[in-house]
Amino acid sequence: MRTSSLFAKILIPAGLALTGSAAMAQSYYGDRYDRQDLRADRRDLRNDYAQVDRLRADIARDRIELNRALRFGDRQRARQLRRDIDRDQRRLDALLRDIQRDRRDQRRLAWR
Repeated sequence: MRTSSLFAKILIPAGLALTGSAAMAQSYYGDRYDRQDLRADRRDLRNDYAQVDRLRADIARDRIELNRALRFGDRQRARQLRRDIDRDQRRLDALLRDIQRDRRDQRRLAWR
């Protein structure tokens, strides 16, 4: 009888207090890692936007060269430039999808 009373009065509240403190610690460190992830996403976005600018400039340069090659009848060069433009356009599309995902992640983390 004495043991069950001791258990009910001391050990149960102590166990609940320890459980609550572990949950609070998880919450604190989880927020810290979310902020770090948010900073990493911002840095990743800056790099992605710079790469988008480079790819768009490369595509524009290749289109000018393609028009010049078509005007002078250089079919082999035109074929090569079309492949290059298509490859760069696929990279650009994938990068823009990645940017959309990163921005969505930023919005989700910012509202936590």
